[in-house]
Amino acid sequence: RTLGELCDLASARHVRVQTIDNGLFANWLQVLDARFFAADSASVEADWVLTGQEREFNYGVAGDDVFRGLFEAPRAVPKGDELGPCYVVDHRLNFLFMNIFRGRFLCGQR
Repeated sequence: RTLGELCDLASARHVRVQTIDNGLFANWLQVLDARFFAADSASVEADWVLTGQEREFNYGVAGDDVFRGLFEAPRAVPKGDELGPCYVVDHRLNFLFMNIFRGRFLCGQR
């Protein structure tokens, strides 16, 4: 993952955060990552609609929108093309929360 991705995310006006096939909290942290790195004026939306292919993130059946089912009342959402180009987040961005780096940042002096 690159600094260029963070720059693209920071300059995007519309950001969609896709699910990763992992647990609920990992997906929640990915949404928080996107909101943290996106511009204050950016529209950030979670795309947690299940495909039916998930092994770990299986909180419903194909077609269920898990994020909106948990956190938002149903509402009409404009199509992405009405908002302009969309930057898609498909993985974690904050090194402090990635399991492969977490031990490097959270360990004390040895």
